[in-house]
This record gives sequence, structure tokens and C-alpha cells, in this order.
Amino acid sequence: MSADHLLIALGITALSLALVVYLIIRFIRRGLSSKYQRPTKSTKEMTPWNALNAGEDPSL
Repeated sequence: MSADHLLIALGITALSLALVVYLIIRFIRRGLSSKYQRPTKSTKEMTPWNALNAGEDPSL
């Protein structure tokens, strides 16, 4: 392996490592997204129809 190939491989490895570290730090700082979590409603406002929409069993 020539010095040029070694330098290119080292550069690609360094860029890949930098990208992985950046993504890990970004996800840690941001935390888990609550975008896909269902909002909780109080039982006072919950009608059987709303309970079905929220994915809960209204017969309980």
C-alpha cells in the first residue's frame, strides 16, 4: 500500500469517526423526541369515543 492510499484511508476513517461522534452528541443533547408520544388527557375529559381515539379501552 502506498503512502497516498494510506493517507486517503486515514482521511476517510477520520471523517467517518467525526460524523459518528457528531451524531451521537446531537442525539444525546436533543434527547428523545416527544413528537410521536400521545398526549395524556385527564379522565374527566375522556369520553368513550376519545378513549378509543387515544388507544385506550373505554370499557375499563
